[in-house]
Amino acid sequence: QQTTAWHQDSSYANDLLKKEGVVADNIQFVTCWIPLMDVNVQNGCLNVMPGSKNWGLVKSSRDAENHIRAQIDVEARGRPVSIPMKRGDLLVMHNLCFHCGHVNESGRLRWSVDFRYFPAPDSEGLDAEQKRILDTMSHNWEKIGRPSFRAVSGSGRQTSYEEWIDRARSLEVSDL
Repeated sequence: QQTTAWHQDSSYANDLLKKEGVVADNIQFVTCWIPLMDVNVQNGCLNVMPGSKNWGLVKSSRDAENHIRAQIDVEARGRPVSIPMKRGDLLVMHNLCFHCGHVNESGRLRWSVDFRYFPAPDSEGLDAEQKRILDTMSHNWEKIGRPSFRAVSGSGRQTSYEEWIDRARSLEVSDL
């Protein structure tokens, strides 16, 4: 019965980059988590800590099972929320949002997939350091067998982060 410890996805990114002396503290990205079956507390749904993205990047380290674990008592800083979901639902998290997995007590495997969306290294609005970090991240992911791919609009034009946010704010809930 394995759980996923409280962590921020930025800690995994930094762990991947540490050999090059690069730190991804000022890179924002989004994690999309999709359960491939209904998930609840009994079979290991995720917990999130509301507002934790505002805490900044918290020091973490690898535990005995080689998972990233926060070096603070996350639950002492707030009230976690369990996120039961239906198969195919989508949970979108900021890279600094603390989250963890419940113990799966169902006796069955719980399957899920996650995707992370980073700005491309040549995106507009990034400074030279952010571009270097993103380029290094992309190369390192490919080295460990996780190649990245680029998502662009149908016109082939890259959309800036600000344009995506403006579009999202203009949508009505019924548009989703």
